[in-house]
Amino acid sequence: MDHLLREWGVLVVGSRVDRADEELIPDSNDHFKALPGNVAGKYYVTEACDGCAYCALDAPDNFSFDYATNTYFVSKQPQNTGELEMVLEAIDDCPLDAIAAYKDTDLQES
Repeated sequence: MDHLLREWGVLVVGSRVDRADEELIPDSNDHFKALPGNVAGKYYVTEACDGCAYCALDAPDNFSFDYATNTYFVSKQPQNTGELEMVLEAIDDCPLDAIAAYKDTDLQES
């Protein structure tokens, strides 16, 4: 995992980790849209989220709850190695693979 944290060129989609410069292989959440509450940046929660709260338990500073939709969203992109580790843990723990990441070249602006 340390080598993943040292290289920002890592792409994480669901619980699968790929190099960002490799072709993206379709994943189970590719057909889900990003929720509108996500802040701009690499990581986002998709509409597959069911509000289970695993992400908020792993990375409470990076995920917030939307009471109107009963879902979580990325409220703060990771700002340091510790936060990145916690967000990657949240991605791995998400039972619905509802947390994803854009390739660096595909970053979405909100």
